[in-house]
Amino acid sequence: MCNQVEWVPQENGQLDLRIGLNEKEFIGDGPISIQVSHSLFDLIPSWSWFNIKGKPWTPQSSIIGKVVESKTDDSLKGKTVFGIGKVADRIKIEPEKIISVFDDKDEEFHLYLAQFSKLIDILKRSKISLGERTLILGAGLMGKLTSQLAFIAGSSSIEVRDIKKPKEISSCADFKIYEEKNGQDFSDKKYDLLLDTSGNLDWINNCASGLKTGGRIVLMADNYNQKSFDFYKCVHLKSLKLIGGSLNNSNKQVNDLEFLLHQISTGRLKAPIDSVNTVKAVNIDKRVYSEGIIVDWRK
Repeated sequence: MCNQVEWVPQENGQLDLRIGLNEKEFIGDGPISIQVSHSLFDLIPSWSWFNIKGKPWTPQSSIIGKVVESKTDDSLKGKTVFGIGKVADRIKIEPEKIISVFDDKDEEFHLYLAQFSKLIDILKRSKISLGERTLILGAGLMGKLTSQLAFIAGSSSIEVRDIKKPKEISSCADFKIYEEKNGQDFSDKKYDLLLDTSGNLDWINNCASGLKTGGRIVLMADNYNQKSFDFYKCVHLKSLKLIGGSLNNSNKQVNDLEFLLHQISTGRLKAPIDSVNTVKAVNIDKRVYSEGIIVDWRK
């Protein structure tokens, strides 16, 4: 059996994390088996999901771990890699979920790098254009990372909203951008793009009216609450485009990695280190408040 982190609905409708046992030796169906040492994931469901009923589920995360078996590439066996997978101590993933070999230096940096790599492919498909106004839902870890990438992609205005954290909006993404030229005021104009990292369909319902006709809604969270979504009213009537997020890296992931490393080296991308805490897996219930968490699976 393997250990996995699960979001569990509580009697009060809130969510909490716990370590659960899975009967499988590895979670997942991919051809590459990994013994995980570290997992990094967003804690936003703990405040953006409420009145939840349903079964526990294991979130996606960025991971570092050693390859114990590879049915697609024998050269990977025994190597430590970083990539994307479920929050568990033993997982099976597809080859495209591996970003690169890990050099055994600075685990935290590479966990963030994996998160950026996951997001950049989704943002490419959102087709952000220069000068567009972007609304990001969710002031968790993913919201912070997404806001930086959207800025680099050319958004002239970025606003982050989080219904549960209204007092922290101005700082949740480390910046709130309104690039105004010649005294131009954007306040009465609608958004071109909505990037959701919250997983809360109610928030999307409420904010979709703020999009221009022909705008795009991008679903970037790894899971969504089981609420109804008024597709006809929120998307169809306004000729909006709904884009689903993929957890697979693009075929150009090497170029993406070089681009991200360059942006980090120049200071345009920064890891929000103060937003994340590290905790041993056995102490998951003793974690302190944060927007993200690194689970250390090592005994």
